Amino acid sequence: MDPSRLRRWGALTFALYGACIFALFSEWLFLVTKPSFFRSLDLAQSLGILFSSLLAPVAACSILLLPFLLADAALHWFNLHWFKWGRCRWGHFRLDRAVFAVALTIPAAILSLSLLLLLDNFTYTVFRVGIIKTPGLWSLAYLAILAVIAVWVYRRLGRFLNTPRPPGIRKYWAGAVAGVMMVSAGVAATQIVTEPIYWPAPVAGSGVTRPNILLVHGDAIEARRTSAYGYERETTPFLKRFMEEALVFENYFSNSSSTSGHTVSILTGKLPIETRVIKYPDILMGRDVYEHLPGMLRDLGYETHQISLRRYADAVDFNMRDAFDRANFRSGRPQGLLQHPVAGHLLRKFNLSLLFLETVSDRIVVRLQHILQIKPAADPHALVTVKCCGGDRERVDGLLRVIDEARKPFFAQIHLLGTHGKIYSPARRVYSAGKEQERPWMRDFYDDAVLELDGHFRRIVEHLRQTGQHDRTLVIFSSDHGIFRRSNERLPLIIRFPGGTPAGRITANAQTIDIAPTILDYLGIGRPLWMRGRSLISGETGTARPIVGIQHKDERKKTIRDGRLYKGGPEELIPPFFNLKAVTLIVCDRFYRVTVPGQEFTASRVDDHTAPCAGPAAMSDREARAYLLDRLRDNGYPVTKGPDAGHDGRGP
Repeated sequence: MDPSRLRRWGALTFALYGACIFALFSEWLFLVTKPSFFRSLDLAQSLGILFSSLLAPVAACSILLLPFLLADAALHWFNLHWFKWGRCRWGHFRLDRAVFAVALTIPAAILSLSLLLLLDNFTYTVFRVGIIKTPGLWSLAYLAILAVIAVWVYRRLGRFLNTPRPPGIRKYWAGAVAGVMMVSAGVAATQIVTEPIYWPAPVAGSGVTRPNILLVHGDAIEARRTSAYGYERETTPFLKRFMEEALVFENYFSNSSSTSGHTVSILTGKLPIETRVIKYPDILMGRDVYEHLPGMLRDLGYETHQISLRRYADAVDFNMRDAFDRANFRSGRPQGLLQHPVAGHLLRKFNLSLLFLETVSDRIVVRLQHILQIKPAADPHALVTVKCCGGDRERVDGLLRVIDEARKPFFAQIHLLGTHGKIYSPARRVYSAGKEQERPWMRDFYDDAVLELDGHFRRIVEHLRQTGQHDRTLVIFSSDHGIFRRSNERLPLIIRFPGGTPAGRITANAQTIDIAPTILDYLGIGRPLWMRGRSLISGETGTARPIVGIQHKDERKKTIRDGRLYKGGPEELIPPFFNLKAVTLIVCDRFYRVTVPGQEFTASRVDDHTAPCAGPAAMSDREARAYLLDRLRDNGYPVTKGPDAGHDGRGP
């Protein structure tokens, strides 16, 4: 091959690598400066993820480029050895130039998409306007912008590669790209040597009964606001009938004030201060990535499905690997090389790098589908704060399809959001009929939202009955937190076992992390040591058992510092506590709370507890404060014992 051709293809190769570097670096820079999983990592860890992530897209682009290189070499050999007159006869076609021109579209496409994302990041950050927030056909404007960017990038890149450059500039440019790639290879090699592999042993399933398992969570439902638990308004008529042949827990509490922390705790049986998933965008890391109930059930032959909400209650977004076959209507299974017995082990060492690449690719795919009118993009924040009348109905429709199409026992988790505040949009108005929602959290509108959720639950259970699966399905109904996201609110927990036994009412305290061990106990499987909860059907629990919870920070909360008004946001989420605002403790009907990092202590009572402990408190204020600080210290949070002041017994 002649030197000019070698230089041209060599320049294209380095341009391709440079485009990949630019694309990942720009996305990395955006993610580390906004709320994302990067904020729980230090700078060295974040840079390690960036550099180790470069090798995968570079390898993929090299594979894409290889056919063009082979085609150009074949054309060159063909002209030299067979048809020497080919250049003259076909000169005006210049097939070699055509091959190069097509190959040039690969780095041009990467750079064009990167610039579109940069534009979207800028407009969203500054003006709160972006691709996802552009509805309907208006998003075609971004398609026109992408076309203009692509034409401009292609022409500029073609000129850059075809124009002769001084040798010094070419060497510096190629050297910089090669240097970055060498650093990436070194970081990846170091990670292979130093990072452990987490791969839990498969669960033994011989002789294990396999009923279907269904977890139904209603967002922000308090027990005292349901007629099933004695509320004067008939907000849950079906749930009241359903609990007649179920195990009903009168004093059930969540270990988290956020949906994110609750979702991870119920699936892992671990406390939020252990997994450090307090609130989105916290993620699981290390062993926690693979230690969870859905993975254990998959080993037993279950189909696993999750129907909830992206970002805030999505196992894949929490970096929960090998958990759900489908999570929110997309595949959650290991894909590609992750399924290979050898390559899968190796790639697990790059778990966070894979999460970064998945995040970037998801951002690109979602935006392209939106501007091409293939699939409208959903704004997760809008789905939580502005509810659509069809949201929960569509989730239930998806669950019913899972029930109908399951070819083997299924484990399904569904999270319904119609009761999420501050504003409610019930389709049927009973208590709020003829009224306007003039302020947040209005009682009448909330009660109608609970009534509507009760109807969704009735639809699910009746479908199980109609399909003959009711008596071979373990159904659990619960909630994630109270209306105002406090940790001392009693929540509903109702478990109906196949056949309707065991049944009755339990007054002992129960908590979120007890649900996974209870399921395993019913299946006849021993609880793994990493699960902190206890089975609710084995007699291991009690009212005096300590229940540790967390309260998260509210990023939207406004604060005044140095005479200036600040909106809560990334500047408030500083290490080492980030989203964690306080740790809480419930013993009997006593509620204790310690804030971080200030370690302010308060104590109060759970107002409507149905089985308060007789006599003095099971734990003194001093003991409760020390217990909570010890739990923080055991899980790596830097806390000190501090002064014993502040034990005034007043509520939080």
